[in-house]
Amino acid sequence: RLKEKETDKPGYCHFPLEMEKGYDEAYFVGLTSERKQKKFVNGSMKTVWSKPSSARNEPLDLRNYATAALRILNPDLEYLAKNNLKGNIFKQSTKKRRKRRVHSKGL
Repeated sequence: RLKEKETDKPGYCHFPLEMEKGYDEAYFVGLTSERKQKKFVNGSMKTVWSKPSSARNEPLDLRNYATAALRILNPDLEYLAKNNLKGNIFKQSTKKRRKRRVHSKGL
């Protein structure tokens, strides 16, 4: 996805240009910290992702989690953009919660 050069293709990664949003050099070093390698495991070729032991890869992990969440939730992004919806689009429950009658007795 990072190699994609055309911005209108699906899967293109967009990043803000403003450094104060956290997309600095350290972010991109973490995003590109892992490398795909082919290794023989039990006599067959396997593709594995490896990173140096000192490398930090939190930006890559978070980007992968966000992509997975987007695929699972599958929001209608065109509808949201067309209707200019911002903030929380999920309905909040209006039902009052019952109080639980739990009293602390200590140890």
